[in-house]
Amino acid sequence: MASADDDQQVSALDPALYEEFARARPERVRVVLLRDTADGAARVERFGEVPIVYGRDGDAVAAVLPAD
Repeated sequence: MASADDDQQVSALDPALYEEFARARPERVRVVLLRDTADGAARVERFGEVPIVYGRDGDAVAAVLPAD
């Protein structure tokens, strides 16, 4: 699922929308990946059991992507 802001920074609504879906259907969501150009540091947060990975680009996301 792509966000309207894919070519921009993470919109304030993106995490909330993905969190809502991940909480409603955790068996259908393995991980959420969000491009974040505003912050240089890649990071991993969680919506319950579902990891959400923020990163500047694919390389940054891959570097912190959970192995499971």
